[in-house]
Amino acid sequence: MEIRFRKDLYNGDPVVNFTENGKAAGFIVMMQEPQYRNLRLSNLEDIWVILDGKEEFHMLADMKLETKTGMKDPATFETDGFNRWDFAETAKIYVYKEGGIPAGPHHLEAAVLIRSPQDSTLGAFGSGMYEGIKLDFVME
Repeated sequence: MEIRFRKDLYNGDPVVNFTENGKAAGFIVMMQEPQYRNLRLSNLEDIWVILDGKEEFHMLADMKLETKTGMKDPATFETDGFNRWDFAETAKIYVYKEGGIPAGPHHLEAAVLIRSPQDSTLGAFGSGMYEGIKLDFVME
């Protein structure tokens, strides 16, 4: 898999753990919209996250994406074409990992794969390339 890392996709928001039913259920990565226009969630093929070079997570099994207009969730696949990820919007990527991320230093890579609405090609300029961010951070 090839990733084109771009600094403009990350605005400095920290990676944080989230809870569900009183337990740490996973972590949230914030990422800005990867195109230079609005993206319909129906054109989002995959989100890929690697934590510490070992654990790999994918959109269709392990996470959901929340934007201000809707949710792309593996349980419901809510992608009616009207839900979108707006230009310059920072969306929340919820990654399910029991217990969340433990305290200490970590390395994270997160990337998205988008299908072109015009010709059904995948990735940046039809290359099949993911676009994303890489972060070194310390979880408190």
